[in-house]
Amino acid sequence: LFLRQLPRSPSAAPCPRTALAAMAPMKRAMKASGEVKRAKKADPVAEHCAAVVSAIGELPEKVVPETARDMLASLAESSLQTPAGQRHQYQAQVADMVAQALQDFDRYLSAAVGEDRAKVDNVYGDREARREALAKAEGRVKDLEEARAQKEEAVKACMEARRTKQRELSEAIEAQAAADSTVEGTLKDLEKVKAALQGLELLKGESADSKAGKHALKQVLDAGKPFKVDGSLLESLGTVTKKEPAARGGFDAIVMQNTEEAFTKLLGEFNAVLATSEAPRADRAAATAAAQEALATADAAVQDAKQARDEAGQELKAGEAAMTSAQQFLSDWLLDCKVVMDAYDERVRELDGFRKDAAASFAVLKDLPEGGLKHPEEDTAGGNVEGGEAAPTEAPSA
Repeated sequence: LFLRQLPRSPSAAPCPRTALAAMAPMKRAMKASGEVKRAKKADPVAEHCAAVVSAIGELPEKVVPETARDMLASLAESSLQTPAGQRHQYQAQVADMVAQALQDFDRYLSAAVGEDRAKVDNVYGDREARREALAKAEGRVKDLEEARAQKEEAVKACMEARRTKQRELSEAIEAQAAADSTVEGTLKDLEKVKAALQGLELLKGESADSKAGKHALKQVLDAGKPFKVDGSLLESLGTVTKKEPAARGGFDAIVMQNTEEAFTKLLGEFNAVLATSEAPRADRAAATAAAQEALATADAAVQDAKQARDEAGQELKAGEAAMTSAQQFLSDWLLDCKVVMDAYDERVRELDGFRKDAAASFAVLKDLPEGGLKHPEEDTAGGNVEGGEAAPTEAPSA
């Protein structure tokens, strides 16, 4: 029907295909316009409230305690969505608390930005401090190396001193042993002489032919020969003592007397030797004891020197570890510098984002007018519906 109603003059009638093609964009434009009208527009008040509540929920413990933060977040939305002139007293108090919390957070972020900025400004100072710390650690290691070497030399000196004391002790023990051996020999000789005198005393009243007399004569002869008692005297003694005591004459008595005098003289000589050797023997014993004590002292000195050397070695290891750490710390300066600068940039972005988002949203909501806020697209007041420019609406005052 539509095609039949078109003019049939070739000059006035458009082509059917051309007419349909012209109508298609108009239909699509009408359809798109209808979809825009049907789309639900976002509520600007709700958007601002969501920004503020989100910011409150992320406030750090240093700014607002967790319990107070959660309570404030739960009360902020309903209070801020209510126009300022219609807010209840408690809602107004909530708005004031939100304002205070956001101001505190702004100060907190500003202080953090200042601290991070100070770190950025001090990066070169930090590098110099690291260089100084490394130089100090290197000097410390050098001092510890010298101290360790000195302790090692002290150990060597103490060990040499100990060897000297050990040698002195060995010499003292040898001297004491020699003196003791001489004294012990003299004591044995003295016991033999005493036994000979006892035998002579027994032979005065008994013949050498008896069992006891034979034993006594043997003691006298065994003692006399090594000590060089007159051989003829000892021979005569053997003849005399075989006689019964009653049968012995004057010559026999002289033999007995001379033999006894010879052994008595030996007894005196041996006692004199013992008497003169007593003091030197005591001195040698004291020298041995002193040498033993000196060696013990030298042993203790060696142990102390070794302990001091080991402690110096441990300090050197710790100093070397500190120097290695200082070297690494200086090597990490560039990476640490980047971390500091990135942290500063991030903090600045955080502060800027907070001020543009949550703080700006609260500035709009704190004096929310009655009737709410118009959507940014609703700026047609005084504008041309047919496509003319609309008059811009004034932004809400903070």
